[in-house]
Amino acid sequence: MTSIAFDKYPVKINRNKVFDPVRKKWIEITPEELVRQHFIQYLLLEKKYPVSLMKMEHGIIYNKLNKRGDIVIYSHTGMPMILIECKAPTILLDEDVLMQALRYNIQLKAPYLVLSNGIQTICFHHSVQCEAIPEYNRV
Repeated sequence: MTSIAFDKYPVKINRNKVFDPVRKKWIEITPEELVRQHFIQYLLLEKKYPVSLMKMEHGIIYNKLNKRGDIVIYSHTGMPMILIECKAPTILLDEDVLMQALRYNIQLKAPYLVLSNGIQTICFHHSVQCEAIPEYNRV
């Protein structure tokens, strides 16, 4: 499990909205959205991922149902590299959350899978838990 000090990665807030640099628009604030936006800032500032390789709420079809992966990071060749599933801080990162992310990843086949609720962050590489999310130049 990885501990990320999200308070080191501030987000832009205006009244009841937070700015999403990936979608380039203001989004309604929810606890999950705040986790998502702090995570994006962490990826940009700490791990050096370019915003151009991130996609928010990536559409996935699973069992004929439309689902959304919170953040998907692609390689420079366009292959999915990391699927990140964000939850509100009150949601435990339990087996249900992991199974949800694994179902989404059936289609994407990203080698890295990350779960975060803003308090805890768990990273997997090819289904094996790893210590940290890799930096951009190491993926």
